[in-house]
Amino acid sequence: MKKNMRIFVFGGSGLVGSSLIEGLKDISKITCTYNTNRIELPNIKAVKMQLPQDKQKIEEVLLQEKPDVIIHTIAFSNVDYCETNKKEADELHVECTKEIARISSKINSKLIYVSTDWVFDDSKRKFSEEDNPNPINYYGKTRKNAEKIVLRYSNKNVIIRPAVIYGLHPNSKFTNFVLKNLQEKKQVFAYTDQFQTPTLVDDLVNAVKKIIQLDKNGIFHTVGSSCSNRYEFAKIIAKQFSLDENLIIQSTTDEKPQVAKRPKISCLDNSKSVSLLDVKFATIQEGIKKIFEKSKL
Repeated sequence: MKKNMRIFVFGGSGLVGSSLIEGLKDISKITCTYNTNRIELPNIKAVKMQLPQDKQKIEEVLLQEKPDVIIHTIAFSNVDYCETNKKEADELHVECTKEIARISSKINSKLIYVSTDWVFDDSKRKFSEEDNPNPINYYGKTRKNAEKIVLRYSNKNVIIRPAVIYGLHPNSKFTNFVLKNLQEKKQVFAYTDQFQTPTLVDDLVNAVKKIIQLDKNGIFHTVGSSCSNRYEFAKIIAKQFSLDENLIIQSTTDEKPQVAKRPKISCLDNSKSVSLLDVKFATIQEGIKKIFEKSKL
């Protein structure tokens, strides 16, 4: 790996972006963007940028910084919002990614795009990197289009596909939601008929670090080692934190429909990442145990 490497992170204040900054700051000089949550960290340069509104700033900033690696983490977190606001989803996921990929290619940077498991349908139990994406909601369609753009611009670029990212972090939505409600003795309704492979953010950071160090390219499924539904996930959280499991109530898509259609099973096979990146991806039990132990420090 090149000495004094420069890394640029789009979305530095989110769960993935801030975790990447923390994990990569010792091996590189980092510049990142933020929108509303200002980033003030030693030796980290932060640039205010609201996408897609500030799309014209992408070229100016990247030409100024000329990073060796660009990591693009920005996306809407609300899948239902994308279903009803398709133009906005296109602008952020597709048009902004196209601009980042264009400038990345112009300055010969490696672009790592953080995608999603929801580029797939639910036609099989577990998907590998060789399977063709076939999204069933608009969020997934825009992310699939962004992936194609990233790979088309340069053969040195990388797509990583995590799912249900969690960790000890204010933006770890599902784990924080479950913990807050159980601690307040409130019921948690959790789906039993949607299966994914939740990803501990620490493992995702390790995978990205290895991709950079080993100069890998292509597509990697950087997911945890458990194919699970949200009900099972919530029960594991409750058990580890000694909270009342009986407050977790089984729910199905038919009982509590969502605006955007979700795949019933979109679990990803992480064996390529385990083999080529030499990263161990936690099961949910292992991941929640790590969060519990960190929370006690």
